[in-house]
Amino acid sequence: MRLREELPEFPNSAIWLNGAWSKEQLMGEKPVLVYFWSVSCQACKRAPSVINLWKSKYGDRFNVIAVHMPRFQEDANTSIVQSTAAAIGINHSIFLDHDLTISKKYQNQMVPNFYLFDKKGQLRHRQTGEYGWHMLEKRLVLLINER
Repeated sequence: MRLREELPEFPNSAIWLNGAWSKEQLMGEKPVLVYFWSVSCQACKRAPSVINLWKSKYGDRFNVIAVHMPRFQEDANTSIVQSTAAAIGINHSIFLDHDLTISKKYQNQMVPNFYLFDKKGQLRHRQTGEYGWHMLEKRLVLLINER
């Protein structure tokens, strides 16, 4: 996905944990952080604590969607995803992308991977890997404060 591309639509038939979102619900008022993770990715398990810290710091001024992208067949077990998400502190919405529909729309092949969209739903920042939290937070704050 390239910068300034629009937030892709989530399929109506999708399976969600912790509440579902539509593109229309996400656009207009707040920036959106979409991040891809997998239960078999150790680096992915550190992201929720950082994101939860930002949620406590910035409150309800941005939305978060976690996209579970299985790396192996065993990763597509919904009960394992649920228990892992609870254990690592993911309390925001999780889209189960077990058929890789959203991963293909984002052209995403790696985890963890972070996509930051502005209030209009345009991609403004993309980041791969578990490092660079400061830069991601800086971009998030800029989008929160953007008019």
